[in-house]
Amino acid sequence: TDKFGSLFPIGGYKGFGLSMVIEILCSQLSGMPFGHSIVPMFSSPISQKRNLGHFISGIKIDCFQSVDQFKTNMKEMLDQIRSEPSKDKNKKVKVPNDPEKIKFKERSELGIPIKEVDWNAFVALSKEYDLIFQEDKIEEAK
Repeated sequence: TDKFGSLFPIGGYKGFGLSMVIEILCSQLSGMPFGHSIVPMFSSPISQKRNLGHFISGIKIDCFQSVDQFKTNMKEMLDQIRSEPSKDKNKKVKVPNDPEKIKFKERSELGIPIKEVDWNAFVALSKEYDLIFQEDKIEEAK
């Protein structure tokens, strides 16, 4: 773990610029440590506070355009990205939250996979505390 000191931005100078904006909003604006003044994560005692800054913002979309138009535009943009050719012909291009949506749909239809050892622990707890526990299909977690 001592081999790594920090994460480096990706995306050339534009990625570096976006990383700087995040650093400015999370440290300079909030008065928190930045860059090398942040306590190292792996070589410092766990009890030593790192004092990381955060930036949270809200945007009132309807100050710029109708919410419906924004949603329509966002859907069009995301669909364009998803329709781009993938480097891997066996995988589709995804945008953030696509994997979670896929898993939600899959688990809503098939259930949540659970290891047999964990299932048995739940059954044992239900018996110990005299709780009603329905036993359905058990699938080994992948």
